[in-house]
Amino acid sequence: FNQGGDATIADVTDDSNGPRAADDDWIVLALEFNMPVSKLSPTTSAYMMLALDQGSSQRYFGTNMVPYWARTGTSATDMLTLASASAVDLKDTAASFDTELYNAHSKFGTKYADLTSLVYRQTTGAIEKAWNPLLNETWVFMKEISSDGDVSTIDVVYPAAPFFIDQAPETLRRMLVPVLAYGNNETAPYGLDMQYNLSWAPHHLGTWPVCDLAPMDQEQMPVEESGNLLIMLAAIAKKQGWDADSVAYLTPYLPILNGYADYIIQSLPDPGDQLCTDDFEGPSPHNSNLAAKGIVALEAWAQVLGLIDGQSDAAALYSSQATEF
Repeated sequence: FNQGGDATIADVTDDSNGPRAADDDWIVLALEFNMPVSKLSPTTSAYMMLALDQGSSQRYFGTNMVPYWARTGTSATDMLTLASASAVDLKDTAASFDTELYNAHSKFGTKYADLTSLVYRQTTGAIEKAWNPLLNETWVFMKEISSDGDVSTIDVVYPAAPFFIDQAPETLRRMLVPVLAYGNNETAPYGLDMQYNLSWAPHHLGTWPVCDLAPMDQEQMPVEESGNLLIMLAAIAKKQGWDADSVAYLTPYLPILNGYADYIIQSLPDPGDQLCTDDFEGPSPHNSNLAAKGIVALEAWAQVLGLIDGQSDAAALYSSQATEF
């Protein structure tokens, strides 16, 4: 866009010369502030806002999902206007949170606290909240950055899970629900009836920002992703009350989740020649880490089932198998 003088949002015009190479008529974003000071007013302040306007945040098997902020029909201009009106309060809230986060982790040393602050920004920067118009609820998606841009890769979500369990367990739960829906063959109402027919958990949903992946096009990590998913579901329940209410949303998915546990049992004690999260090394036969993850996942899932009516026998089975292995 381009503008000049005392331009406002309404004065901004689009740069229509594109697409083009980055070095062809370089795109430059520059802003100049007029910040007068005097002896009576020796300091002053100003701010600028940068925002990403999306018609849709994610396409989930045929249905476009708008950004969370646009769920009620708010335009980008309205969003920026509201943000501007709230700028001071938002800045104060952010500063207070930054201080709280830093202080909470500085007991482990300043380097750890610095790292935590950076991790918070990087991890939350990889997720996007979208509005599911069919269910009228928020879904969350994670982008696999610095690789191939997969949507909600389970073995990428998994190493981020400790962060979300500590800071935002509900966000993690809403991140896993789209994966559960895919694995449970619930995509038809969204427009694309993609039948998931594998015995293990999905690896990811598609390539950002389109979720449309066929099951046989997955990067198959059977024990890795099944174990990751069951462990994360247990961790969320632990954080959200560890009672029947905290796992009630899992009821429709019990058949597939028990199926993933059954697959793990069939794969142990030796997972064979499978991919793990270190997929850059190719399949790793007799991977003891995968076996250990599978054992932990069985016991974690057994404990979750112990919270659900009618699942005591399955809970006892999976717990006994974990103990045996």
